Amino acid sequence: MNPDLSNFFQQRANYFHQQVQVFQKQDNNYSWARTVFFVVALILVIWFANERDAIYTALTFLVALPIFIFLVKTHQKIIAQKKHFQFLKLINEKEIKRLEGKFDEFENDGAEFFDETHSYSADLDIFGKNSLFQYLTHTVTPLGKQVLADWLSHSADAQEIRSRQEAVRELGQKIDFLQNFEASGLAFKQEALEVEKFWAWVVKDNQLTNNQIFKLISLVLPFLFVSTLLIIAIFDLPLLWIALPFLLNVFVLGKVSEWVKNTLAEVSPLLTTVQAVGKLIGLIEQEEFESEKNKQIKNSLRHDKILVSKAIKKLSSLIANLEFRQNPYFFAFINIPLLWDLHFLIRLESWKKAYQKEAKQWFEAVAALEALNSLACFHILHPNYAFPSIEEKQFLYKAKNLGHPLIHFSKRVSNDFSLADRGTIHIITGSNMSGKSTFLRTVGINAVLALAGAPVCANEMQICVLQTFTSMRTHDSLSESVSSFYAELKRIRLLLDKLNHEPPMLFLLDEILKGTNSEDRNKGAKGLIRQLHKSKLSGLVSTHDLALGELAKENPAYINNYSFNSELIDNQLHFPYQLSEGVCQSFNASVLMKMIGIEIE
Repeated sequence: MNPDLSNFFQQRANYFHQQVQVFQKQDNNYSWARTVFFVVALILVIWFANERDAIYTALTFLVALPIFIFLVKTHQKIIAQKKHFQFLKLINEKEIKRLEGKFDEFENDGAEFFDETHSYSADLDIFGKNSLFQYLTHTVTPLGKQVLADWLSHSADAQEIRSRQEAVRELGQKIDFLQNFEASGLAFKQEALEVEKFWAWVVKDNQLTNNQIFKLISLVLPFLFVSTLLIIAIFDLPLLWIALPFLLNVFVLGKVSEWVKNTLAEVSPLLTTVQAVGKLIGLIEQEEFESEKNKQIKNSLRHDKILVSKAIKKLSSLIANLEFRQNPYFFAFINIPLLWDLHFLIRLESWKKAYQKEAKQWFEAVAALEALNSLACFHILHPNYAFPSIEEKQFLYKAKNLGHPLIHFSKRVSNDFSLADRGTIHIITGSNMSGKSTFLRTVGINAVLALAGAPVCANEMQICVLQTFTSMRTHDSLSESVSSFYAELKRIRLLLDKLNHEPPMLFLLDEILKGTNSEDRNKGAKGLIRQLHKSKLSGLVSTHDLALGELAKENPAYINNYSFNSELIDNQLHFPYQLSEGVCQSFNASVLMKMIGIEIE
């Protein structure tokens, strides 16, 4: 753990904790002030009412009401600010846990994206407990999680990768923006952010805005009602005269009531989503960016001359105003006279008509920035990690001091690694527990990071755009009557189906054909390696079978032997986890068996 970084995040956490305490005191003060003011105002209103003093009763009510509303709104802002600092404190504490390697307790692990049939994600721990996603993610919206998952599941093209790298470097210098952005999203995380439902509502056809009659009615009938009411008051006419405009309004509201109920059922659950995305968009609008991708994201959040955050705030207000109809007193005294339902239904549909072509890209822009934020926070945590050079070559993967990013630095062992030219295959032999499987995962997970636009756990790296394919964790299936050996064959069949695909393939095969006898394994493994070489696929094959090392003699330019070895020191096995050239010279199975009590002659 980098002590300087740990201290940096601890200092930030301490500062935000102090701010929480400051706002907690204000929260308590305003809570008492609201209560006391309300009780005093209520006593005065009741007192003046009992004294039959209508002027002072009305005056007290009119003065007290706006003051009370001001106290409530100010108190709500204080509570929101307190929660914001609580989230900022939590974010910095989680960064310390990441540095300590304790990220496995984070709730957001991306388990919903786990796919056993994916080319590499299951073998490389991309999703789920103790996964790369769990370590990386700072996403707060469902779409943000999806975008990050997509980036970790599919290689981008060279131009996009370079663009992301530039954006991540820039965001890495904006820690306050990153953390405020995440904290603002976390304020809504307890609620379900219904992004897909929002899109479904936005693209749904309007029913009223294209009907000029309803537009005319929404203006004329409220005017008629209010005018009639004024005439009655001015000329002291019977109140019964209001019956006709009242009944007309009730009739109109009855005609649109089904539309209003359906619309309210659709938009009410979306209010939290709208408020959350509006807050995040507002932060993006306020920030200045230099990198092309970040500027592109910000520029996509524009609509003519109006800020998108204001447009979304307007939508939030429209939804909230439509919800007022659910209050029976409001319905009787406001909705019916003013045709409130019809008026705000038309305004909601007008909003959709104005913004429906762009609304989806707003959400996508926020999600893209969430994914970039996750990579940028990873960059901040590991400033010594290198951004790989993306090469325009047929095949290249070269790294210096390549390590596994999910292994704590105190236990991590790094190795130099190079795999160049299509059809190049490294056969890696080694003893049990010597590090073969971990090394294959190290190569794979850093390729995933590199091609997502993130820095990699290496001092330097050059890599071309490639596809990664792994066969490491194959499992039998009782329900499908599939043995582990046949499961591995099915997995290899998927690799063979990709022989002629572009871009080039990096394959990682661990303990190849381990589920059959040594003779068949040797024949099958040699045949597969020759086939992969001839098909210009490049990758690593780990095995206990030393006989596979003979393949290097057939084509020494493209098939190479590497190994991981163990040492027996004072009757204790020692694993240096260092990649060496040549076939493994030390095996430890018999030693391990003796250590657990198996008698070996």
